[in-house]
Amino acid sequence: MTAKTRYTFTVNAVDAGSNVLKTIYTDADSYEGKSHTIVYPKYLTGTGNIVTYSKDNNTYGESKIAQAQNETYTVSYTAYDGVAYFVEVEDVISATGVSNWNCSNGGAVRGFTDAKSIFTVPATGVYDITYAACNNNVNNELAITLSKNETEIATKSDLRYISINYIKTTGIVTNNNVSLASGDVLKLTPSTTNGIVDYMLIELKSVPATIGATGWATFSSDYALDFTGISDFEAYMITGHDGNVVTKSQVTGTVPAGTGLLLKGAAGSYNIPIVGSSSTDVSANKLVAGTGADISAVGGNTRYVLGVSDNGTAGDTSDDFAEFQKITETPATVAKGKAYLELEAGLARSMRFSGDVTAIENVEAAAEAKAKEGKFIENGKLVIVKNGQKFNAAGAKLY
Repeated sequence: MTAKTRYTFTVNAVDAGSNVLKTIYTDADSYEGKSHTIVYPKYLTGTGNIVTYSKDNNTYGESKIAQAQNETYTVSYTAYDGVAYFVEVEDVISATGVSNWNCSNGGAVRGFTDAKSIFTVPATGVYDITYAACNNNVNNELAITLSKNETEIATKSDLRYISINYIKTTGIVTNNNVSLASGDVLKLTPSTTNGIVDYMLIELKSVPATIGATGWATFSSDYALDFTGISDFEAYMITGHDGNVVTKSQVTGTVPAGTGLLLKGAAGSYNIPIVGSSSTDVSANKLVAGTGADISAVGGNTRYVLGVSDNGTAGDTSDDFAEFQKITETPATVAKGKAYLELEAGLARSMRFSGDVTAIENVEAAAEAKAKEGKFIENGKLVIVKNGQKFNAAGAKLY
């Protein structure tokens, strides 16, 4: 009897460009006629936080018969279009492993009933959270609780027997529109030691923005944003100026990550949907996303931050108004998540929004001609105007 020649049998997951994402099956002891049972992962992590999906989510496995040569097969995956994080639970918590079980990477964990930390949220926003779980015992029920920190988000009951077909249907649990803050820890708690947990998929859907009492705010985001269909507030880019009058362009579609924006609306908090990417041309935009770095000595342009000025009624904030105020101090920083206005040198010291919200007007000349009585924010500091003279918050005369 002659032993059959041994070959290597390999199955790779590839992206749309045929680049190998991961080897999902290999057998170095294959031979002609050998049958290979292959379980395809449903999710894979690529570069960074990119999550990929199988092109056919209903096909998680098949059998292949080896031929008389070294063979490599490929399974196609498509990139996830959005911002998501994918965690293989067995790589995070210490619990008994179970292999060849599910449709992510062929492994999962079991044997714990107390809450286990799975994922720490990197950015504040609204998320969809998906995980796969079931009971390892036939017809025994499993309940599993998803929580953030020590607060329960949801409990899913009636999770039963383990099988690939089961996991494709009711074994995959999704909790939508979950508000999470940066640093929150997501945890899972099975009701029995026979409970099996596989992966957790965390998809960022929107990010928060806050508009203050003046009705205006600057904003920027690390993610591409989608303003399609938004009606409860307005978003603008500042795209140019005619002399000292600066024009705005309303955003009604998508913008790329890192776009400086001006928001207008009633005071409150809003959620802005994100998208995977945006090809909108924002090169004409004069608003620049803040990074927290010093911007006072960069180049020769004039930079403005959005500030609040008092219309003159002591103790009454209802008549406060927003204006862009020229940066004159060093160092000067604009926080990440905000934006500043950058224009050519020599323009106005401060610019106030016009009543029809189509422009920002130069108010420097009027301010110099006759200063109004009251309290103002000028260059980021409190200024008190009384009898035509300016004083600082401590009462010292400024001129």
